[in-house]
Amino acid sequence: MNNTAKKKVIIESLMQNNTLVTKAILEDVENNIDRYYQETQPKPSSSKYNVEVVYSYQDFNKKRVVQDFVGHMNARFKQMELILRSRQELQHLTSIARVTPGSSVSIIGLILDKYVTKNEHISLEMEDRSGKSIKVIITKNSKDYSIAKDLSLDQVIGIVGRAGDNVIFASAVLLPDIPLQQQVKQSPDETYVVVLSDTEMGSNNFMHDEFQRFLAWIQGKWGNAEQRRIASKVGYVFVVGDIVAGIGIYPGQETEVAYNSVKQMYDEAALAFASIPKHIPIIMCAGNHDSVRLSEPQPCLDIDHAAALYELPNITMVSNPSWLNIHASEDFSGFSILLYHGMSYPYFADTVNSIRQSGRQASDKTELVMEYLLKCRHLAPSHTSSFYIPDPKHDALVIDSIPDYFLSGHIHKARVKTYRGVNLVVGSCWQPSTQFQQRMGHNPDPCVVPVLNLQNRKITLFDFKHDQQ
Repeated sequence: MNNTAKKKVIIESLMQNNTLVTKAILEDVENNIDRYYQETQPKPSSSKYNVEVVYSYQDFNKKRVVQDFVGHMNARFKQMELILRSRQELQHLTSIARVTPGSSVSIIGLILDKYVTKNEHISLEMEDRSGKSIKVIITKNSKDYSIAKDLSLDQVIGIVGRAGDNVIFASAVLLPDIPLQQQVKQSPDETYVVVLSDTEMGSNNFMHDEFQRFLAWIQGKWGNAEQRRIASKVGYVFVVGDIVAGIGIYPGQETEVAYNSVKQMYDEAALAFASIPKHIPIIMCAGNHDSVRLSEPQPCLDIDHAAALYELPNITMVSNPSWLNIHASEDFSGFSILLYHGMSYPYFADTVNSIRQSGRQASDKTELVMEYLLKCRHLAPSHTSSFYIPDPKHDALVIDSIPDYFLSGHIHKARVKTYRGVNLVVGSCWQPSTQFQQRMGHNPDPCVVPVLNLQNRKITLFDFKHDQQ
């Protein structure tokens, strides 16, 4: 198929998805026509389990050089620019290089620096793809002052204001954010999703009896009548990273693990997950304890180390982060799921003003961070918030689409929240507090499992710490 025919297919697909096809989008289509066309094609799916992997990062062997980081930031900027251009306030954009004193301007830029002046105004230094930078001032009396206080370095935002001499006095600070959902999607049938994370099998502290209680429940052998009825309707299990304890993850960990081989840990995990009924698909991604690189996006679990897990017939391995669609039918479009383990969360819990001053412990801030990242439309917008691998073509940590569910882990405490129709769900863990966690200010609440009702979108927390039915 030639490029003209591909472009026609792409534009028809964008319009069917209610995307406003602007001049900027058409230019991006021209420059990335093969990627856009690939996204219009049917994705591989498992008809048996009704799970479609929309995006899972495929690693490629390449020596990374400085220019790759430059290309990566340019790719991120273009992706974020496309999102921001849909904002009505930014329909008449200008580049920073063309800003003239005395004019009303709107720009999209990346935050290079941020500080508070002696008069408590917020000063930003911003840059765009023109290579020019400009100072932006948000006064303490501005309606968007609280938004400005929470801005992070390297975040891409929109600014509307009046230009001075190499400065813009902002009247509006515009985040990419997600739009208000007009209608929350609901399944036509009663089906449940189970969210697990941070099982960390292979740890001496792994709560084996409690996990066996969970397995007994999902098999319909534990719980009261209503709990067993829910178990019979579980359709999906998500495991959002840190499947095993790993080796050498933090100082002194060697005294807290049962094995000196990661493969043995994954073998133990496979024995446990094999007890989940085979008609229930298990979708699994890596975390920072697993046998993959720390840099994000993390590829699927290493097949040599985790061979026993790959042999399970009902398991689907995906990257961290990844996007899936579940429970679609002829008459129902299914649910969009964003999986992300959460390595960047501690950074933003400590650096975002409103989250840092929320008065909560570190382990009670996770859903606030997830909401913040949805507003940023990026899972790790600051350069130092997480390790990452530069990709000059596409930044996999940009939240290009709007999920129905945003599932996560890492902080060892189950949390739930809804933001603009998106359910934010954090899995718990399966070991008590370690000395390392105590030093980090984490207060885990193990063995608590979020169970999601796809029909009414309600979320129930099941606690398996005690043998109470």
